[in-house]
Amino acid sequence: MDPQMRPRVDLCVDVSQDDVLNRLKTRLAQESEVQGTVLSRHVELLVAPTKRHTWSPWLSLDVDKVEGQARGSRIHGKFGPHPHIWTLFLAVYAVLGCSAIAGAMYGMAQLTLGVSPWALWVVPIAGVLTLGTYLLALTGKRLGSEQMSQMCAFMHDVVPELANGKSSREQAQAICADASITESTSLPQANEA
Repeated sequence: MDPQMRPRVDLCVDVSQDDVLNRLKTRLAQESEVQGTVLSRHVELLVAPTKRHTWSPWLSLDVDKVEGQARGSRIHGKFGPHPHIWTLFLAVYAVLGCSAIAGAMYGMAQLTLGVSPWALWVVPIAGVLTLGTYLLALTGKRLGSEQMSQMCAFMHDVVPELANGKSSREQAQAICADASITESTSLPQANEA
């Protein structure tokens, strides 16, 4: 299990930015399993409401032009839970971090005053709770991994060039099963074009 909570997507294709965005808009209008929006160069993909659960992934992508290339796009972004879930996790981390700092400060003050430093117990308790929160996030990522593979397969169907002309759902799922989900197809160099 990869310890990365929000797997990254970083793909390069020999297709123009506008073409990638138009293909996504067209396919999203037809698709029922994956829904999303395309705003300028930014794309948000999510699972259809009927298949969505607490740990369903949310894929946030940017489609950029490759500098110095007549054609070519870089598709990059991150998988994550729904923004509300992600915000909850960040809030829990913030509360636990602040609690650990406050407990350490209060405990040190107690120690300095010669009082029993009971507040120092907050530090390891916050550490254990932080580890538990992290493990919960990894469990949620694992529970949403099938839907992440489905989104990767969707991207490979929309932009078959990702698989060097050998696009299929099985190949896309195999490529995207790696939590880093990093792939690059060859783009011609500016001096070769």
